[in-house]
Parts: sequence; structure tokens; C-alpha cells
Amino acid sequence: MAKKFVQDIVPGGRRSIRNIPLPGAKLGVDIKAEDISETKIPETEIIQTKISKPPVSKTPKGMKSSGRFKGVWVWVGSTVALFVVIYAVSFMFVSATVTVTPKESNIPVSISGSASLQASEGQLSYTVVSLSSQASKEVRASGEEKVDRRASGKIVIYNNFSTSPQVLIAKTRFETPKGLIFRISDQVTVPGQRVISGVTTPGSVTVTVFADQSGEDYNVGLTDFTIPGFKGDPRFEKFSAKSDPTSPIGGAFSGVVKKVIASDAASAKASIETKLKNDLQDTLSSQIPDTHILFKNASTFSFEELPQGTSAATSTVMIVEKGSIYGIIFAREDLSRFLTNLQISGENKEVDVVNLDSLVFTIDNLNAFNPDTSKVVSFKLSGNAKFVWKIDKEKISNSFVGQKKSKVRANLAGFDSIEKANVSVKPLWFFTLPKDAKKIRVEVQPLI
Repeated sequence: MAKKFVQDIVPGGRRSIRNIPLPGAKLGVDIKAEDISETKIPETEIIQTKISKPPVSKTPKGMKSSGRFKGVWVWVGSTVALFVVIYAVSFMFVSATVTVTPKESNIPVSISGSASLQASEGQLSYTVVSLSSQASKEVRASGEEKVDRRASGKIVIYNNFSTSPQVLIAKTRFETPKGLIFRISDQVTVPGQRVISGVTTPGSVTVTVFADQSGEDYNVGLTDFTIPGFKGDPRFEKFSAKSDPTSPIGGAFSGVVKKVIASDAASAKASIETKLKNDLQDTLSSQIPDTHILFKNASTFSFEELPQGTSAATSTVMIVEKGSIYGIIFAREDLSRFLTNLQISGENKEVDVVNLDSLVFTIDNLNAFNPDTSKVVSFKLSGNAKFVWKIDKEKISNSFVGQKKSKVRANLAGFDSIEKANVSVKPLWFFTLPKDAKKIRVEVQPLI
């Protein structure tokens, strides 16, 4: 079979790609400059050559998404790790605050009671505190007169002989180391010895003594005494006395003094005593510790006329008086317990009366009270008493160690001294109280 040959058929007048001259190409044919100049490239081809750019290499779509998600997961992991560290470290700083409001009760009271100077356990006791001062007032003189004033002062008598009380009759003598004699004006009973915590304490009583004779030699101030009537008796060595530091023995005077009209003297004394009462009351009240209370109506006073003072004017005289205050004070805790036992029912009587100062206190027959000899006082107490239950902070903090916050309120119901309570825990994301009681703070706030 004869072979067929395919030949290129080029239309007349048209150029094939094979015969298009390429500028600058060396195909073994010499190309002349004029031929190049005559060779024309279509304008569209030139423009296309100028704007064409090499293809941009693109990252496969799958690879780009994978890198982005990898960065996100690294960020999330770091954040979670940071929160885990913060949460773990926060255990070291966890704390809780329990704010409680104690139970309160306002009760009107009007009671009569008694207190003893040397009360036994369970009885209300009182203490006598004293203070002395002096004041003067200038008064017009009307002449002169001779006076003979004996020395006087207070002494404390001690019974270290037996547990039995000892009666000393009126005019009993007391002798100083120099042989000067002083006497008591009324009968007195000296209490017997007491044993306190295994220690024997002598009984004692404070009394006023007067010099047996006139003369300034009896202004002995502070000194010791014996009882001459007990000489030759075992009691002589076991009974003793010494001056009361608050009232040294003095005031003796013998001589001529300016005379004052009785009415003028009485008016001056009244004025002096009023001033002394106010000054002594204010001064003594300021010295009472916060643990005790001195009611305004629980004080008695005594006054003593002292020798006349000198005056610059010859026509006047200085009236001088010494005043002493004796206050009956109570321990606030003891008085609160006394009222609680009378007014509060139930087992929990750990209560304070927080407004004792506003109650009205009066002593029965105050004028008969003698700070030297009286051992029992009867009184009345009235007003609106405010009772507030005590809060045991340590007990509360210990009872809530490791407790869930949701159960704390129910557990607080077991404390009948609490009216209401609130619990907060830090950091906020903790719902369990610390396992260390020292990290649980208990705050007490009053009921509004």
C-alpha cells in the first residue's frame, strides 16, 4: 500500500510560525538591522508582555488552616495552665469572715437586792473606795476667841489572833510608839481572820480616833499603834493598828483665833461642802476603772473642820474644811450576772447588761451607811436593762473549720447566742471554709 505523506498547507500570502523572523535569534541566518526595523509586533502583544507577572506561589489551603489552629491551641493551653496555677496558689491565701449579730433583749427591771463587803461565792459583793480633799473660803471676822482643838484621824485595826470577831468598847485606847494615847468614840467590832486560797488574812476595820489630850504634839500623821488594854494577854501581840494613809492624824491646835459670826461660818461651810462634793464626785468617778461602776447615788461624804487659815486682811479669816467621799463600787461583770440570774430564763446565761450606767441605783438609808463599820448594803435598781448575749469567737471559728459555705448558716442555728450571721470566703471561687481556724475571723456587730 502506498504511503501517504502529510504536507503543511500554507495559504497564500499567510505566514507560518516557522517563517516568522525572531529578532536577535541566531538561526544560522544573518538578520539585518533594516529587517528588524521593518519587523512589527502587534501592539496588543507588547502590552501583554509588559503587564504579565510571574505566577505567585500559594500555600495550600489545608496547610494554612493547620498552622492557625495550632497557634490557637497553644494560647488556650497556656491560659488554662495559668488559671490552674492561680487556683492552686489561691489555696494558700483562702480565708473566711463570719459576721455575727448577738442576741439582745430589753427588759424593764425594778428589783431590791443586797451586797456584802466580804461576800461568799455566788453573792453580790461591793468595794468601798475613798478620796479626800480640802477647800477654804474667806469670811469676815468679828473678833477673837481662844480654841483648844484635839488631833484626830483614821486608823485601821487588825485582828490576827483568831477567826472570831473581837469587840472593842467605846473609849478603847490606842498608843503610839512615843506613848501618845488616842481613843475611839464608839464601840467597834473587828472581824476575825479569813483563809483565802490557803493564805490566812487578818480581819480589819477602819475607825476614827481622837487624841486623849490637846496639843500639837498629837499631830502624828502616819504611825503605828498598840492596844494597851491587851497587855499581859496573847491578844496584845496579835492585835495592831496603823494610820489610814487617806486620813493622817492631825488638826490639833491650841491658841487664839479670829472669831466669825455663826451664821457667816455656817454659810461658808455649806458653800465649801457643796464645792467639795462636786469636785470629789467628779475626781473619784474619773478614777474608777472600766471594769467597775460607781453609781451617782452610791456615795457618801464626811467633812472635818480644819484650823483657820491665814488671811492677808486683818478683818477676815479663812474657813478651811476637809471633805472625804466614800464610793460603793461594783464589778460590772458581777452586777450583770446578778441581774441575769434574776431576769433571764434558760440555760445560756452568758449575758452582759450593756447599759448599767443608765439604770437608777439607790441605797436604802444612805445616811446610816458607815464606810468604817458597815458590811452590808441594801439597794434598789430600776430602769430598762439591755441584755446582750456573749459571743465565743474561738468556739465559732473552731466549729466551722473545713465546713461548706452552704452549711454554715444551718450550723449557726446551734448557737442560741446569735441572732443572725453572714459568711464570706475569699477568694470568691471557694465554697469551703479554711481548714485552719486561725484563717476564720469572727466579727461581732450590734443589732441595729
